[in-house]
Amino acid sequence: MQDLIAGRLDYMCDTIQTGAAQAKAQTVKGIAVMAARRVSIIADLATTSEQGVDGVEASVWNAFFLPKGTPEPIVRR
Repeated sequence: MQDLIAGRLDYMCDTIQTGAAQAKAQTVKGIAVMAARRVSIIADLATTSEQGVDGVEASVWNAFFLPKGTPEPIVRR
């Protein structure tokens, strides 16, 4: 994101959390949300389909990874 803002990159595909914050701050220009529907975090940004690129969607997921053998109380916590 720093390189995009500085003009060293012309394009970037980023997570909605980072991209929306920068688009709202007007440090970058949002082109489209890669989702089936607009998202509330930046509702004025069109989807890829609305921009004429049908079938392009992406999702992000997060997970915790622990070493094999981690004690069960730590895993549950």
